[in-house]
Amino acid sequence: VVLGGREYSGYLVPFAFTLVMDAIATVGMVYLMARQKPWLYIAVSILRLTLQITFNIYFVVIKGMHVEGVIYSALIASTTVGAIMFVYVISANGFLFSKTVSLEIMKCSMPITAAGMGAFYSMFRDRYFIRVFSGLHEVGLYSLGYKFGFVLVMVAWDPFQKIWASLRYQIYEKENAIPTYQRIFTYVSLIMIFTALGIALFVKDFFRIVAAPEFWPAHKVV
Repeated sequence: VVLGGREYSGYLVPFAFTLVMDAIATVGMVYLMARQKPWLYIAVSILRLTLQITFNIYFVVIKGMHVEGVIYSALIASTTVGAIMFVYVISANGFLFSKTVSLEIMKCSMPITAAGMGAFYSMFRDRYFIRVFSGLHEVGLYSLGYKFGFVLVMVAWDPFQKIWASLRYQIYEKENAIPTYQRIFTYVSLIMIFTALGIALFVKDFFRIVAAPEFWPAHKVV
């Protein structure tokens, strides 16, 4: 239903498992942020990026696996990082289970889960209609262009937000908290403004290059 044929259904199983391992890895990464271990966080992130790039090159370029190669490289990277984070968190905290705490978490997360499902449908439903009325190739080009809208968040805001979530409470306890807040958000705003300007100036030329048919000689196969 989603991809328009059963020939692609085999992609969904490893991709679904990748999502599960991503969730496990995310718990560990959030734990590193809460413990304020930025260097370890960076090391794990670099490890994941290195694994994904290495296996992408191996599966896609050397083995010529195209879509399967991308999926399997993501699966290997997610499984590796997820396993490392699982072992790290368990070894640092032990393994305990509380029925009371679990019920409270489930009760709190149920409306958030429903909102997340609604947001997911709202964000990605357009790809289904593009696939129905055009094709998967157009979905790929649209998704590529769509990602540029998130470059600003990923480059300028997300790295700052990761440490700011825990650091802001420490700043609040200091005497010069308000001036510090003002100075920090002035710098962050300037970075976001110049990043957005750069995206606006150069993304059109970049997308014109990568969207050209000659840039994707095997796009019909993919």
